[in-house]
Amino acid sequence: MTALYSVCRSLTPLLCVSRLSTSCYTAMSASFEREKRLCARFLGSEWGCLERVTVERCTKGCSNKILIATLRDETGGNIVDQAMVKYFGVNLMRPTRLIQDVFITCYLGHMLDRIPKVRGIFENGRLEEYIPSENISRDRFEQDYERIITLMASLNNLTDIPFPRDQAFLKSDIKRMISISQCPDPVVDEWQSEVNWFLGVLAKIEARHHMRVALCHNDVNHNNILIPEAEGDDRFILIDYEYTGYNYTVFDIANYCAELQYDWSLPEPPHYTFDEEWLPNDELMLKMIRVHKRVVTPPITTPDHIMLNQVKFMIIGSELYWALWGISINTSFNVDLDTYTQNKMRCYYQKKRWFAGAIEELLKTESRADGDT
Repeated sequence: MTALYSVCRSLTPLLCVSRLSTSCYTAMSASFEREKRLCARFLGSEWGCLERVTVERCTKGCSNKILIATLRDETGGNIVDQAMVKYFGVNLMRPTRLIQDVFITCYLGHMLDRIPKVRGIFENGRLEEYIPSENISRDRFEQDYERIITLMASLNNLTDIPFPRDQAFLKSDIKRMISISQCPDPVVDEWQSEVNWFLGVLAKIEARHHMRVALCHNDVNHNNILIPEAEGDDRFILIDYEYTGYNYTVFDIANYCAELQYDWSLPEPPHYTFDEEWLPNDELMLKMIRVHKRVVTPPITTPDHIMLNQVKFMIIGSELYWALWGISINTSFNVDLDTYTQNKMRCYYQKKRWFAGAIEELLKTESRADGDT
């Protein structure tokens, strides 16, 4: 039995989708009766004793709404079980993206035992295994770059995932987001011009240099890496696969670099601090690239200096992508979208100026004949 078949079989009981009214944009009652009923339906008879179940909001999550459900024993003291209730944000309202997210989450949970297990799927959301944990700190997010690059490569090296491969995630999503933007026409026209510029330069770079396309997470930030609280459990758990898809692996590295400019540990809005000085320097980017080349299969033979320039170009792409994300959605649960989006827009133009030399180098050199396929 193939790994893929066994995962599909494991999905069968979960795909009996509950039709409870669960829109993530519907105001939740203070008693969380809806969430308690969902737990009772999927998690077993004990959860049916609703008076023993408590639900609390979780401040984590940007476009998704997250709650923690807890079942206690009859005394109300000891915890018997816990689950995470996740209502999907707008990115997963598209059926194809939803199916991909559910599949990759179940697949990785089944095969690699490194992410929370899916415990139930309902309309506009799902129940997940709750792992008591904390987000990786911004300092560790930088210092442990070898572990994080290796974690990203565990996705890059998967070859039997049935996702579309005909167009890289980056190309397809920036086109889609500009088309659904909520902005006035002059703003959309300006960003359409920037999208055209970026895609045009990308096409010229692809004609001269190889860039590996593989399965990528596409949203590695330190909100999406958990460190379990259990003693002796030293895993880094990569979560939130809603943006996973085939893409340039240098984009994953670039997005990681761009996210190092943020510290998401603030308890109050906007929940992050930003410092452009936190962007990795060339030395650190090269270290990341060399780790990546060492752990991905088959080996990448593109010269380091070429990949460094590709990563710099893709940092521009990352800033563009998340700026467009900000103008294409109208709801975020824990982030001031206006502030975040304006910062991403400023970063896009800034990085476009900073890395103009890297683009120029890529357009006057060629490295496709190095045997990389």
